[in-house]
Amino acid sequence: MAGALAIGLAAGALPAAASPLTWETVVNNGFASPESTRLFNSYSPPSVNDDAVVVFRARTRGGQQAGEPITFVFSRDMATLGPVGVIVERNQLVPQPNNTGATFNEFPAFARIDRSSLLAATRGQSQPVWQVIDPTTGETVTRVGTAGIYATPGGGAAVTGMSNLPVIAGFPQFLVPSEAAGGAAGVRFDQFPRSPAAFDGGLIAFKGNSTVDGAGQTGVSYRDVTGTGAPVAVAWSGQAIPNAPGAVFGSTAPPSAAAGQIVFTGLDNEEAPTEGGIYLARVGQPGITTLVGIGETVPGVTTPSGTTLNRIGEALSFDGRRVAFWGAWGTETRTVTLTCGSEGNAAVIAACIAQSDGGSGTTTREVPLHQGIFVKDVVTGELTLVAETGDAYQDFLFWTFSGRPPGTDGGEEEDEGEPPRWRASAFIAQDAGRVAFKALKTPDGDDGASLFGLFLDLGEGVKQKTRRRSSGGSVRPVPRSRRRRQPLRGAGRGHGGNARRPPLPWASSATRCRSRPSRSSVTASARASLPSASRWRARRPVGPACISPVCRCPSPARSPCSRSIS
Repeated sequence: MAGALAIGLAAGALPAAASPLTWETVVNNGFASPESTRLFNSYSPPSVNDDAVVVFRARTRGGQQAGEPITFVFSRDMATLGPVGVIVERNQLVPQPNNTGATFNEFPAFARIDRSSLLAATRGQSQPVWQVIDPTTGETVTRVGTAGIYATPGGGAAVTGMSNLPVIAGFPQFLVPSEAAGGAAGVRFDQFPRSPAAFDGGLIAFKGNSTVDGAGQTGVSYRDVTGTGAPVAVAWSGQAIPNAPGAVFGSTAPPSAAAGQIVFTGLDNEEAPTEGGIYLARVGQPGITTLVGIGETVPGVTTPSGTTLNRIGEALSFDGRRVAFWGAWGTETRTVTLTCGSEGNAAVIAACIAQSDGGSGTTTREVPLHQGIFVKDVVTGELTLVAETGDAYQDFLFWTFSGRPPGTDGGEEEDEGEPPRWRASAFIAQDAGRVAFKALKTPDGDDGASLFGLFLDLGEGVKQKTRRRSSGGSVRPVPRSRRRRQPLRGAGRGHGGNARRPPLPWASSATRCRSRPSRSSVTASARASLPSASRWRARRPVGPACISPVCRCPSPARSPCSRSIS
């Protein structure tokens, strides 16, 4: 599952009756952080490669007595159930270039790992890494460089893959490509929003924001972290949209990449798109190709208000042959209520409350009623609707409030260098046409409880697995006994088409709680027979206090879980 979201919600996983899957806990709140007795408290979404090596960000709880939280980017080889290893950690010295002794402050996005190697990539925030000295006076002119992308070629020590150092620092390999800056040279990146993609053993692909003549710009680029070459621009603000004559990109999303190819979502207007789609670039070749476009017909639906895509999500999962994504069609909407959190960065919480209805801490948003999870085959061009809202699923979008309030550092979470606001995203992982996705089930009416979980499609698609109601565009799943729910089998494909071991088996799952489960563990499913591939520096073995994933609710006294796994 290269550069994709691996399973990150062990709390709340119920196996389907016909699902003979074995789940292994990667880490949970019973694990102690390496070289510490403090237990893990929260996790980012993980990423897993073909050799069952999992990378993830995690932290312990802080406080007056405990001190600041311990925050690391970790790995664990699930093929051997080896110890938790550290890739990079807070307060660690930032890799070169660094002439100030700067250390990391935080890692504000989830880490990703290359599907076919031990190359991992993560964003990092730090103290200024470079001090510019006046050669005449010997005085410090400025201190710069507080954001970057850090990667581990060969599974070794982290190196600086990208940095927001300006031209005055003297590192041209980190500057914005001139074509992505309107022809201007010497423009620095301001920030690298969300998560970079790691692929092909030594390449990273990323979204980068910059400022040109006072105007904010965005784009997608890639770079070889094993050399000193400059990044190569793939797409940028103001570039012509291939499938929409006269329209230009106003926004680009973080990419996914594998097998010498990069895919990304690009739109004319992020908030209200009328043009754009999903595009593919090939390493070493100019130009981009349209894979899916706004206005493309959704296969197999008859929605009266429209059957063409009018929304395409930013989150993509790409294995080098197929790309999975979220999309919507039709004009009907459903109202969702969003509530500001009570824990985390105070400035972010205050910004959320300030944007809420009357300062109440709650606000509403309209989401598309007709949503789907899709897979596009890059080779054949086939577009498949894997799942859609209706009788089975109510929603595929999940919300978070993130960003940087003015005058602050944005806190420990998603510090994008962008204004704080509510953001919605779908959670999807795809390999060889088999798709795992997160969904909110349509209420069944028994007790009014919300039912959400992770679900698996084995590549058959909704067209083969559902029957349609005569009243419209929703679908009803075929009875479970007739659906294929089993571990993933067969060979995936790595870079260059070489056959690889079967990818990790996944599960169709859901858990019912009366309120939102806590983020209590990170879980993956792996076969112990896979040989070890981990070369991360492993610290002392850390044993689990609890092996089985269990449904956990925020307050058992008030919100008991109705089911659990043992």
